[in-house]
Amino acid sequence: MYNKDSQKSALHRFVEGDGFWVAYAGLFAVIVIAANLYL
Repeated sequence: MYNKDSQKSALHRFVEGDGFWVAYAGLFAVIVIAANLYL
């Protein structure tokens, strides 16, 4: 139970951090570029 709670809090801090949004924006950019190449 403790391990699950610690992982949840770590994930929560990651989501609230800037790193999550940077990674999300990067993934979105890759998808857009790939779509432009294949379409």
